[in-house]
Order: sequence, then structure tokens, then C-alpha cells
Amino acid sequence: MRVENEKELEFSDGSEGHWHPLTERAEREGFKRKRIPRDWTWRGEQERPAAAPHHRPAAVPPLQAGVLDRVYRELLSCLGLSDQHKNQLRARGLSDEAIRRHGYASLTIAGREVAAIRIAKNLQLGSFQGIPGFYRHTHYGGGANWSIIGCAGILIPARDPQGRILGMQIRSDRDGRYLHFSTSPD
Repeated sequence: MRVENEKELEFSDGSEGHWHPLTERAEREGFKRKRIPRDWTWRGEQERPAAAPHHRPAAVPPLQAGVLDRVYRELLSCLGLSDQHKNQLRARGLSDEAIRRHGYASLTIAGREVAAIRIAKNLQLGSFQGIPGFYRHTHYGGGANWSIIGCAGILIPARDPQGRILGMQIRSDRDGRYLHFSTSPD
């Protein structure tokens, strides 16, 4: 089911191999193409530059962690939890005490700008710059306010070992998927 080919591969670790593309018939019959590793070259070609090492995000600095915790706790208290979402959590086996302790909240479509303004006022924040889940909403008239991003659903706090809220997930009302509560790139 493969096409004969004289092309030889040379990998960065010095090993060698041959490349045999699948025929169209093989693909129709369910054979899958394998991904060729990124570190190969055709024999005799210049070596490809090495791929950049995998980047691990740095730990959240303590000052930033404190700010995130304060903002997210205030957000959860501003929003509250709807009866519909509370019943969904109960149906998953959570007690009322567990629901209260975990701090779930309902994120609706309406009232997001008002909630952001209230949080900024209560915490005396001038800006939500750098806080995931908040974005600057520009109005058609030219003005701009901070607002909260994300689909409607249940907000689920993500805590560090010290109990600080460093992030959130949203369980979507639309399809039940879990999505990150983060700011989309502009």
C-alpha cells in the first residue's frame, strides 16, 4: 500500500530512514499518514535549525497572585450562583456546603460591564490590564469600558495550594464544555 521511493531521511540524532508516501487507495481504506518528525532532512541537504525548546510558563509571582485572588473573589461575589446552575451542581453530586466552599458562580451574558465597574470600584483598580478574563470593550460612540469575556455558564475557580484563586474555567451552558476564562488575543 505504499509507493516505492528512493528518498532517504537523515534525523538529527544520526539515524536514517526511508520515506514512503501512502497511495490514495491506502488512505481511502483507512490507513493513516504518520507525521514526519520535525528534525529530519533529506540526505545531503543542509541541517534544519533546531526547534526552540518547549517553553514552560513561569510560576505566577506572589504579588500578581494576590491581585488575581482579590479580583476573582470579588467577581464571584458580584455574580452569585443561579438556581439553575446550583441544581446542575447538585445533580452532579455536590452538596450545598461543597458548592458554597468551592465558590462557583454564574456568568450570564447581561451585566458584565456593570460587574467589571463594580469590581474596579470596590477594589479601587484603575485597570484590569493583565488580568485574564477581562477586556476593554470599545463602544460604537468611541467610549470604552472594561468587561468580562466568555460564554454563559458556570464559573469554576482554579486555586493554588495556598487556596488563592489564580484562574477560572467556564462550564458552557451551550454544550457543557470546559473553557478557559482568559482574554482572547487582539
